[in-house]
Amino acid sequence: MPRRRSLHAILFLLAVLAPSACLASQFTLVNGNFSFSVPDGWPRIMQTRGDPETMVFQVPDTSPSRQESLARVSVTSKQVRDLTAFQAFVAEDTAHAQALPGFQLDKQRSTPTAYYYTATEGSAEQTFTAHYYFHDGYAVQVRCVRPSHSQAGNEWTRAFDEGCARITSSLR
Repeated sequence: MPRRRSLHAILFLLAVLAPSACLASQFTLVNGNFSFSVPDGWPRIMQTRGDPETMVFQVPDTSPSRQESLARVSVTSKQVRDLTAFQAFVAEDTAHAQALPGFQLDKQRSTPTAYYYTATEGSAEQTFTAHYYFHDGYAVQVRCVRPSHSQAGNEWTRAFDEGCARITSSLR
């Protein structure tokens, strides 16, 4: 009997958790050259076409801290001639980040193509993650921005970070 209950509990958890883990919306950049998945419930709030091409997704935050900052993820592609132009794209973007008030680079986590930092945007401290890819003549950037101290709590922060990582890993 206890074994049967545990089996039912496991099946119930799989039925509840599996669909939410798989829910995602597919998007493409550069006429379908790049595709990526965004968690359902993260609406696209902005899109630019051309070069560069950008899509911005809002990550809903129902806490009072949402009035101070907009949790969001942007995916940008820009055509570049070669690796030198890609490196210039990354350098220009990171110089812009370093100019933000209160900029603090997380040196332990950052690499030449992944930057983790905090800075003040508006009146709130934000946590930024920026990943850069060079592929097929394009520089692609995934930037995730969330409040460093959201009143939404640790579960929301964890879900945001996991969703950001999922977008980054789904990019192809």
